[in-house]
Amino acid sequence: VTFVSLTPNVATVNGSTVTVVGAGQARIRAAQDGNARYAPASNVNRTFTVAKVTLTAMADNQVRRYGEPNPTLTMTYLGFVGLDDATVLDTPPSSTTTATQTSPPGKYPIHPAGGHDNSYDFRYVRGELIVEDVIQLFLRRRSWNLLALPFRPAGDTSPARVLVDAEGQPLFVGRVYAWDKNRQSFIVAPGELAPCTGFWTHGANGGTTKVLHGPVEPNVISVAPGWNIVGVAADTPLADVLDASPDVATLVWWWDAASKRYEAVPGGGVLERGRGYWLFFLGTEEAMLQP
Repeated sequence: VTFVSLTPNVATVNGSTVTVVGAGQARIRAAQDGNARYAPASNVNRTFTVAKVTLTAMADNQVRRYGEPNPTLTMTYLGFVGLDDATVLDTPPSSTTTATQTSPPGKYPIHPAGGHDNSYDFRYVRGELIVEDVIQLFLRRRSWNLLALPFRPAGDTSPARVLVDAEGQPLFVGRVYAWDKNRQSFIVAPGELAPCTGFWTHGANGGTTKVLHGPVEPNVISVAPGWNIVGVAADTPLADVLDASPDVATLVWWWDAASKRYEAVPGGGVLERGRGYWLFFLGTEEAMLQP
């Protein structure tokens, strides 16, 4: 008896061994030739179905800075049979995202789709593109500066690493000071600069700017009874801050490093990212303000 595959794109035959090579309907024929004593037997065909394998296509997560073009959207697969890889797919899936170069910082879905193959069905798992926030921090030289980071910078967040220019030279001299809102007193800034929390630093003689990038932070202001030095994650109208709690004093102050004096934020004014503000909270316990 000899065996032959009538559908070699689905299954092949070597001797009496059948090897599945693709999905679909497989037809195997058994034949027996006659000889001097026996007449040949009629061919016998048998059919069986080879189902497609489910292949998981996962869009890889990506991160980029605001204003940069989107990175190449890549994909990871789970479920290939044997030595198969993406090169065997008839039409590999591709990924798309709604984020453009000018999309604001935030999180955007990456959608994989469009795959087709005779041997594989596709299960798609979407990924995420994070567009990191970016700010240019300004320190006036030879003056005290009241600042607040709108987000936690990527990497080391110590003052010695964050408050440097593009060449890594310090933008400040002396110590960096923070405000202990619970003790109502100044302290040396801790090892990490927290987002939306103000700090004081004295500008050095050299460079005055630093571009920082990091994840988007929620615009939440943490306050305690009494004076607080705060910042905002996004430019925020003063009216929205006042509306967040009836216990916020009407006057909010910022430090003008150029004139070296305090200025009150006007009634229709905006609290700007990167700047620290003195805010007096009339409440009796700590609170989280969400403008």
